[in-house]
Amino acid sequence: MTNIIEVNYTEEMEQSYIDYAMSVIIQRAIPDLRDGLKPVHRRILYAMEDLNLGPEKSFKKSARIIGDVLGKYHPHGDGAVYGAMVRLAQDFNTNYTLVKGQGNFGSIDGDAAAAMRYTEAKLEPLSMHLLGGLNKDIVDFKPNFDNSLKEPAVLPAKFFNLLVNGSTGIAVGMATNIPPHNLYEVNKACQAFLKDENITTSGLLKYIKGPDFPTGGTIINKNELKSIYEKGNGKIKIRANFEVEELTGGRKNLLITDIPYTFAGNKTKLIESLIDMVNNRKLEELSDVRDESNKDGIRIVLEVKKGVNVEMLKTKLYQNSRLEDTVPVNMLSIVNNRPATLSLRDMLAHYIEFLIETHKRAFNFDLDKLNVNKEVNEGLLKAYDIIDLIIEIIRGSKTKEDVVSCLVEGNTGNTIFKSETSKKEASNLDFTPRQADAIMKMQLQKLVSLEIEQIQKTLDSINENIKYISNLLNDENNLKDYISKEFDELNSKFKRKRKTEIIQLEKEAAYVEEEIVEKVYALIDRFNYLKIVDEQSYTRSNEETLSAYKYKIQLMSNEVLWVFADNLNFYQIKVGEEPIIKISERGTPLPNEMNILFVDSEENLKDKELIFTTKLGFVKRINTSEFETNRRQIISGKLNEDDSLLSVDLIRDTHEEIVLTTKENRELRFTIDQISNQKRMAVGVRGINLNKNDYLVDMYLDVATDLPKKNRGTKGTLKQMKFI
Repeated sequence: MTNIIEVNYTEEMEQSYIDYAMSVIIQRAIPDLRDGLKPVHRRILYAMEDLNLGPEKSFKKSARIIGDVLGKYHPHGDGAVYGAMVRLAQDFNTNYTLVKGQGNFGSIDGDAAAAMRYTEAKLEPLSMHLLGGLNKDIVDFKPNFDNSLKEPAVLPAKFFNLLVNGSTGIAVGMATNIPPHNLYEVNKACQAFLKDENITTSGLLKYIKGPDFPTGGTIINKNELKSIYEKGNGKIKIRANFEVEELTGGRKNLLITDIPYTFAGNKTKLIESLIDMVNNRKLEELSDVRDESNKDGIRIVLEVKKGVNVEMLKTKLYQNSRLEDTVPVNMLSIVNNRPATLSLRDMLAHYIEFLIETHKRAFNFDLDKLNVNKEVNEGLLKAYDIIDLIIEIIRGSKTKEDVVSCLVEGNTGNTIFKSETSKKEASNLDFTPRQADAIMKMQLQKLVSLEIEQIQKTLDSINENIKYISNLLNDENNLKDYISKEFDELNSKFKRKRKTEIIQLEKEAAYVEEEIVEKVYALIDRFNYLKIVDEQSYTRSNEETLSAYKYKIQLMSNEVLWVFADNLNFYQIKVGEEPIIKISERGTPLPNEMNILFVDSEENLKDKELIFTTKLGFVKRINTSEFETNRRQIISGKLNEDDSLLSVDLIRDTHEEIVLTTKENRELRFTIDQISNQKRMAVGVRGINLNKNDYLVDMYLDVATDLPKKNRGTKGTLKQMKFI
C-alpha cells in the first residue's frame, strides 16, 4: 500500500522556497565573513592545497584541479568552477590574487581565458595565509556531498580576506557588493581593534582610508565614506584618471591611465562607448580614440582637436560618459550561518573573534602535541636511569604485552627475573602506556650519552614552549599581541601602495555645451524606422525617395518629436539625442508591433488640441498639455473592451467638422465644439451609434459648411451623442 502524506500545498511551497533561498544564500552566492570566500572558491583553494600546489611547487593543469574540485567537493558545472578559479587569478578583478595562473587567463579587455586543458595554476604565497593551520584542527570539517571525504567549513584566514578582496554576489532576494581594500590598511585596522575593541568607525577610518580597487581610479565622495561604513551600504562615486600629453603644434592628447572598477574585465566596452559618442557627434572635440594599453598598464589615447579647452573636455567626459561611475556598496555576508549587513566595525569585531578562536585552537593543538612529546621524552630519560632493569624485563618476558604490563602496572607475574631485588624494583614501575610504547621502540643508539643529552635538551625546549603557549592561552592580551605581530609579518611581505586615490570633490562647474541648432527633418517609413536628416540631404532627395516615408516632419535639432500609436502608447523623442544620418542609412527602429497614427513636434503642438477616434465610434477631445511629461513613454488613454484606436489628429479650429464613416457607408458630421474637452485617461464620448457588426473605418476633419445636413449625405443625428 502506497504511503501518502497529506500536506498543505501553500505551506509546503512557502517552506520549500525558503529552503531553496537559504541554500542559494549560504551555499552559493554570499561569502562567509570569516574567510571572505564563497563555497566554490573555498573548495578550489582547498583542493589545490590538497594537490600540494604551493607557491614553491610546479604548476599543474587547470583541468586536473577542476576535476578534483568537481569530483571531491563541488558537483556543479565545470565551466562555472573554472570561471571562479580564473577570476582568483586575474589581477584586474581580484585585488590580491589567490591563484597564480600560467597561460591565457583572460584580459581586462574582456577576452575569455583559454580552455582549462591549456592553462596551468598553483597557489599564490598570500593563499597560504588563508590555508595555513588546517592540519592543526584549527577549523571544523564537514562531510562532502557524498560523505566520502571531509572538507573545511571555513578556512583559517590569517588576514581579513572579505575586506581585502571584496565580494559580489546575487542570491534570492538579496545581494552583496563589498569593495576591495588595501591589505596594509586592513591589517592596521585589525591591529587597532585588537588594542581597543571599543574603537569607533571614525577611529577605524584613520587606518582604512576607503576602497582600493585593482583598476585604480579616484573616489570623489570621501565625505560619504563614514556613513557608508557605519550603515554597511551606500554608493561610491569613482572616476578614471587623466594625464595630458603635450604634442607639437599646440595640440594635446588626453590619456586615460586607469578606469572605474565597474569596467574591470570589460575595458573594450568603455572604449566602444567613447567611440560611439565621437561618431554620433556627442564628442566633437575628439578626432580619434585608440587603445595603446600593454603589460605596463592602461593607456587609452583621446586625440583632442586643436583649440579645445582640455579641462572643460574632462568635465564633459565625466558628466556624459561612464568615465565617472557609481559602485554600489552592500556589506552583506554570512555571520553565524545567517546573512547579515554589518558596519565596518561590526565586521572587524566578528573577524577578530574568529581569529582569536582559531589561534586558541591552534595553540591547544600544539600544547597537546608538546605534552605528548614531553611525556615520551620524560619516559626515555627515566628509562635510561634503570636501563639494566628494563633490559632484564624485556629479556624475561615472552610477549610484548607482558613487557608493557610490567612497565605500566608493575605486573611481574609473567616475567622471569634474575633476582628478587629486580622483581621487587619492577613491581614499582609506573610508566604510562605511551612511555612504555616509546621504550619498546627505542633503539640501542639512544643509550649513548650524547643521545641522552639531546633528549634532555629536547625536553627543556618542550617545557619552554609549553610555558610560552600556556602564557598565550591564559592571557588574552598576550594572544592579541601575538596576532598583531603576525599582521606585521604580513605587511612586511605584501605591503603595497594604494592604487585608488580618495578625494572630496568640490562642486565643479557643469559643462555647458554650445548647442548647435539646425533645421532637420524627421522621416518615419512604413517599417517604423526613424531617420533624422539635415536640410541638405532632404532637399537633395527626389520625390520618389521621399514618397517612401509615411511621415516627414520639419523641425529644429533641439526640439522633441511626439509620436502617437494605435496601441495607446505615446512616445517623445529628443531629436538632439538621435544621430543625424544620411537618407540612405537605415535609421533607428521604433517598436514595430504598432501602427503610428500621428507625428508632430512638441513645439507645433504646444497649447493645441487633439481629437482621438476609436473603431467603436468614441471620440475624445484633449489638450496637448496632458502629454507634457519627463517620461519617454506614457499611455495616451484607455479603451472599452474590444475597442481600438483608429485615428489621432490635430484640431486647427473648433468650428471644424469631424466626419465619421462606418464600414456600412454610414456617415455623421458634427462640429468639434460640440465635444467637451477631456482628460488623458478618459474613454471619450459616443460619436456615433453603430449597428451590430458595424464599425468606423475613417475619420477626417473638414471645414464647417452652412449647407443643410440633408444635402451633406449624412446619416444619423447629433442626438445620437451621449457621454460615457
